[in-house]
Amino acid sequence: MKATVRAMRESDAAAFDYEYTLSGEIKSGETFKTLYARQRMKKVNVYVAEFECKLLGYIVVSYETTLKGEIIVHIEDMYVLPLFRKCGVGQSLLNYAEREIVRRYDKVNASIGIGAAYGAAQRLFIKNGYMPDGMGVRFNGRILQEGANATNVRSLCLKFSKELKTLDDVKIY
Repeated sequence: MKATVRAMRESDAAAFDYEYTLSGEIKSGETFKTLYARQRMKKVNVYVAEFECKLLGYIVVSYETTLKGEIIVHIEDMYVLPLFRKCGVGQSLLNYAEREIVRRYDKVNASIGIGAAYGAAQRLFIKNGYMPDGMGVRFNGRILQEGANATNVRSLCLKFSKELKTLDDVKIY
């Protein structure tokens, strides 16, 4: 299946809420309306994959400014509706996001859950050249110390990064 990837539109929020409900999954955290609002405020870029006007999945890229004024680019979330998994949709979303990121930045980060539900995402990111940062597991954004307890929830993850390369002033990935 060859998905088309584009920036999220306001009408996509209601469509994703509907598709998410149909899939039987529970969306924790932000609603799609909130994601769209964050995109309008230029806090994130949300890209959606579609095929024949049907939404298949999305990827969220966020930008954080450090105290030193550096921009950290982070793939904050990626989701493909269950019916369209293992069809190349995740790869299409990741490729599109990287092409957009590399226009301005040389590095991208991603935090990926360590539970079994995130196995496909772990494989996808590793296959595409993402490397763990070597700092170990994070829980709620902080490095989990040796011997500490944590629940296997979405906030338990490994941080990965990828250097995006340039060639003759034209960035490639």
